[in-house]
This record gives sequence, structure tokens and C-alpha cells, in this order.
Amino acid sequence: MALLHTPPLSDIFVFTDASPKDAFLTDRVESLTQERRCRVTFLLTEDPSRVQGRPRREVLSPLRFEPYEAVALASGGEVIFTKDQYIQDVAAIVGDSVADLVTLPLEPPVVVPERPLVFSVDGLLQRVTVRIHGEVSSFWIRNPAGVSQGQEEGEGPLGHTRRFGQFWMVSMNDPLQTGTWEIQVTAKGTPRVRVQAQTSLDFLFHFGIPMEDGPHPGLYPLTQPVAGLQTQLLVEVTGLGSRGNPGDPLPHFSHVILRGVPHGAELGRVPLEPIGPQERGLLAASLPPTLLSTAGPFSLELIGQDGVGQGLHRAAPQPCAVVPVLLEVRCQWKVLRLERTGPAAPPLTGPPPQLSGPPGFLAPGTEAPLSLRIASFSGPQDLDLRTSVNPSFTLTSNLSRTSSLPLSTRLTLSSQPPALPFIFPPW
Repeated sequence: MALLHTPPLSDIFVFTDASPKDAFLTDRVESLTQERRCRVTFLLTEDPSRVQGRPRREVLSPLRFEPYEAVALASGGEVIFTKDQYIQDVAAIVGDSVADLVTLPLEPPVVVPERPLVFSVDGLLQRVTVRIHGEVSSFWIRNPAGVSQGQEEGEGPLGHTRRFGQFWMVSMNDPLQTGTWEIQVTAKGTPRVRVQAQTSLDFLFHFGIPMEDGPHPGLYPLTQPVAGLQTQLLVEVTGLGSRGNPGDPLPHFSHVILRGVPHGAELGRVPLEPIGPQERGLLAASLPPTLLSTAGPFSLELIGQDGVGQGLHRAAPQPCAVVPVLLEVRCQWKVLRLERTGPAAPPLTGPPPQLSGPPGFLAPGTEAPLSLRIASFSGPQDLDLRTSVNPSFTLTSNLSRTSSLPLSTRLTLSSQPPALPFIFPPW
């Protein structure tokens, strides 16, 4: 419900002390987070390794929190375990991390034993914070000059450390030394590390496909790239007025790096071309066909230089995924829902599309135009379109690349609250 009624690009926090009771909705929630580009963070007050306490009738599965992990990974959020006495402090720290802050990319993006995590600090970053949580036994942070600070609480040579159970927060002292920083963590299991900083220089990104016909030729916007389509990446840089000195030239960005999620394998580098004057901060690139045939989520990292030639590195807050099928639904009625039926059709991995129409209700026999457009570019598809609405409704469809694969789609009408259109993951 929060995803349906929260504006796009929002941060959503879930506080709970139990595993999910509706894990079967995991795929749908993941899809909604990617469509809405909302980050979901879970704060759990149950210890995942707990074996004490009152007797339980059922055996707790070690995988019971995986739905939370899946949603957090798909949305760019986190799963944080803590205890009741620390929840208010941890929630305050995590809540403060959404205001005017960017998440700095780590290399590698996950903790690897005996290997430090590396991140870059540029001159436009302030108030850098490092958050570490998990079954951590020790860690240290080292700046480019070789000065290190460990996990001890209180003031250190690099910043101030606070600890709440298995959650550490290190606030680095300004001004920060620019260059490459390192973090080394020793822990059991999989500890989590997140580095954030305050800056006005960030970016938004959009996907689109060229459209040369219709009333508004140009780029048709997509929530996610679609396999087989000539897809454009549009980047909008914000805060270009941010400069170390007012007289310095404007920062500029040359390319994006595409990385697999969660392990960070580089999938490719795509050069960016400016659109219009530099101060507008609009850039475009054509996504390579090799990426558009890649399964699994990927992340975007923007690479450039500031006005004096020092490197700039920004990362998108949420990962993306290439989908093989583009499904669009438009209607002039209250709500349109799409479901798939038939023995050969697996369950939907995302919620049905729901679009609002004119206010009011239809009287019996009233005609309402419906339009369904399905385009599959990743392989042949055979879609049998059938309607269960009143025959007086007019159905128009555009179907491309058909074959003999058995599959059917059913259209039904209902009166649930409206939501935004949805692009389905692989069928």
C-alpha cells in the first residue's frame, strides 16, 4: 500500500519484529519498487540467530527474512537488524540519511573477506558518514594519507564513532581529504556497509525509445529498458552550480558505468553526449545491445570531472533491470486489470496494471473504449487476448512477434483504487 500511494523516488521505512506473512507477494513488491523507484529499508528488532526465549510450536526457517532482503536489494534499500533498546537511535540515524545525501559507490559493493572496500571522496562532498552493521568483530577506515581509525567509540583521528549494539555510525570530520579511502571489515556472515555524503551534485536518469510517428515524435519514456528495443539513456545532472570556487569551470560527466547487482561486475561503459548547453546538465547515451540481452539487475554510475580536473563519481540509488516484454494498458473506464490464465502461464511476477479513468461509474450497456498494446522484443510470444467484460466494450490491440507458444491473457474490469501503469518482468 505504501508503494502504491507514495510519490516516486521516495524512501520507505518498514519497522517490524517478525518475518513476512505474505512472502508470496515478494515478486510483486520488487516490481513496484522498480517501477516507482522507491527505496525500501527494513528495520527488524528480531535477532535472526535467536534461539532463546519462549518455546515455539514451529521451527523458524533460516530463510524467513529473504523476502525482506530481496525487496531491499531490488530497491536499493537495506535490511538492518537491531534490538528494542536501540531501535529509536538506529531509526533516527537511518532517517537522517535521506535528506540531501548521496550514497557513494563501493568497490567491491559487498564485503569480501581480507579485501578492503574502496570509495572516492571529491571536493564537492561534505559530512561523509560510514554505517556498518552485522556480526562485526572489528573494522578500520583509512584516508588517502594513510591515517586510520578503528571501531572504538568516541572521537578519533578521522571522525566520531557511535555504536548501538551491532550498528556503527562514523561521522567523518570536515574538511575531508579528497582521493581514495578504504574500509576493512572483519565479521561473521555478511556485514553491510554504506557510505553517504552531503552534496548538491547528483543526477536523475530516464530510459526512452525513439518514436518518429504519432502526435509527439521524440523519445517514448520507459520505466525500465526493454530487450531488443533501441533504448536511450537520458541523464539529468542536478546541482551543476556546485563548484569548489565560484570561478571554476562547470563539472562535466563523460560516461556511465553499468554494473551487475549485487556483486558489481562491470557490464560496460557507455559514453555520454550533451544535449544543449552544458549548464542544462542534460546528457544522452545509447545502451549497448549486449546489456539489453543481459538478465538480472544492474546499477548506473556516473563518471566525470569537476572544474579543476578532479574525478567525480556518483551512483544511482536504485538498480534497474532489463525486461523482455513491454506491456501498456490504457483505458477510459474506472480501472483496468490484466491477468494471465491457462495451464502454460506462470503466475504474474508483478501487480496487475491499474489505470484511472473518468470519474463516476458506468451504467449497464455503456460503451467504454479500451486499448491494450503488447510488444515482445526478446523472443516470439503467442498471446490469446480474450475479454470478460460486456460485449459492448470495444477492445483494440496491437500484437507483435507471435508464435505457437501457448499462452493466454484475460481482461477484467473491477473498481479498485487506481495506480500507475506497470512494466512486467520476464514471463
